[in-house]
Amino acid sequence: ESINDRFSELIEDYESLSGGDTTLSDGVLTVKLNLHGTYVINKQTPNKQIWLSSPVSGPYRYDIFRNSWVYKHTGETLHSLLDREVARFINNEDPGFKDCYMGQSDHSE
Repeated sequence: ESINDRFSELIEDYESLSGGDTTLSDGVLTVKLNLHGTYVINKQTPNKQIWLSSPVSGPYRYDIFRNSWVYKHTGETLHSLLDREVARFINNEDPGFKDCYMGQSDHSE
């Protein structure tokens, strides 16, 4: 499952996210979560990075490490950060991003 698919499912399943929307175009995923703000996830193919703009915590650049996207300053994975932040919007339930492609491992300490 992709991050885009997971966000779409969450928007459908949770009233607190209703009216939200996802758009994937040219390697850029834009996720509008109404009152909660907008996530932008941008694949930077030449740099082998993913850039994230979070409405909760700001900008991050993730590098591939052991088959996961990892923020080198903290060791936290992209999937772990999304699980932590989005859980706030859905009554602290598990959003399940760790079950998405490349989300199996968490390298935070």
